[in-house]
Amino acid sequence: MSEHSEHSEHGEEELNITSAFKKVLKTAYNHVKACLGAKETLKSLLREEKLELVILTKDLTQKYQDLILSFCKKTNTPVFFMETRQELGNVYPVKVKKAGAIAIKDFVNETTEKQFILQALK
Repeated sequence: MSEHSEHSEHGEEELNITSAFKKVLKTAYNHVKACLGAKETLKSLLREEKLELVILTKDLTQKYQDLILSFCKKTNTPVFFMETRQELGNVYPVKVKKAGAIAIKDFVNETTEKQFILQALK
């Protein structure tokens, strides 16, 4: 049982961080449990909504990064960093050119992909 060479249900695609995010974001989006964008993520944090994970990009403006990270630290919300806004936009289930932040309010299901992401945070 290796940790990083897990396969999806169809056995076709090796599980990696990109495919894991695509799956959990699609589920969260379909259940209206995802916030797209730095402003929406920040609004959720300001409203003190429970977030299971925040994904930020390294090219998000420093002002938003600092604000979001500060609130995530206060609420013990885990944060995952991706390189670019375009890369983050590509894993979101609807067509988005760029996204600086995405918040997952609820993973909805216990999946292999969720566990893979949580392991990557450690």
